[in-house]
Amino acid sequence: MRGRTMRGEEDRKAQRDKEAAEQREREKCDMEATMALPAARRVLLRLLRYTGVVMHDVSAFDKNALIMAQNEGIQRVGRWVLSEISSLTPADYLTILQENLEEERRLTAQAQSQGDDDA
Repeated sequence: MRGRTMRGEEDRKAQRDKEAAEQREREKCDMEATMALPAARRVLLRLLRYTGVVMHDVSAFDKNALIMAQNEGIQRVGRWVLSEISSLTPADYLTILQENLEEERRLTAQAQSQGDDDA
């Protein structure tokens, strides 16, 4: 009887592992399809900027503990999205970082040219 119980547990674990692997493969396919679309990459990049994970000068710190907790929660979501991109589609992780760098350079140049126009 004990042998059957252990075998049943092993079978259930094997089934759960199989389902988890299938789920992760679906997630990978979803991420590949998403990252293939420039518009989707731009949306994800805006999300990552909002959460502060692709900007070097954003900190979750605040004197108010509640605001700091909220900021940390926002950044946690961004780190999770970035982790999903980097683990499921590593080449697209580099692509989105490159696109972020290009966008930051464009925005910097635009801000500088507006400053020159004001002078």
